Amino acid sequence: MFDRKKQAITAYHEAGHAVLAMANGFAVTEISNDLHNPGQGYVRYLQPKNPSATDRIRLAVVCAAGSAADYMHWDLERRRLGLEGNDELCEGNLGDQRDSEAHLLEIGDSGRFWDYVGVAMYLMKKPEIWNFIEQFGEIMQRTPLINGVDVLRNAFEVMPKIDEKEIVFLREQIVVRQPRFT
Repeated sequence: MFDRKKQAITAYHEAGHAVLAMANGFAVTEISNDLHNPGQGYVRYLQPKNPSATDRIRLAVVCAAGSAADYMHWDLERRRLGLEGNDELCEGNLGDQRDSEAHLLEIGDSGRFWDYVGVAMYLMKKPEIWNFIEQFGEIMQRTPLINGVDVLRNAFEVMPKIDEKEIVFLREQIVVRQPRFT
């Protein structure tokens, strides 16, 4: 079985959070992948103090984006190597699930984290979004920290933004209309 390095898993996981934060209008201030402590990473981004319902949808998508990027990167690697099956689990999602739950509760989507992973994956399939994830993912495998104000501000400015109608529509189609299993 092919085994990706923890460093690559974390790099793509954090790149997913960072890119979808920017694409949803949240300025990213720092991205970390601790190369000496594999599996330890984080993204810091500015969140609204009093988030609207749409902000909460966006924040839930950002929380889910790490697992989505991790899975999509694994799937690309699996296909590139010609491997059958898809047996790798997304890592590092328990904290993301916890962080998303307050937002999900407020918008009536409690317990729907994995549906939001689906929303994040849909957005990441856009080449203009995935290209940024790949760039950040590759950089994060070689450097422990991106916190340069100019670098992150420039990325934020050129990042394609997801408009309000699209994010609300995606929630409606992927989360609300799906059966709820309890």
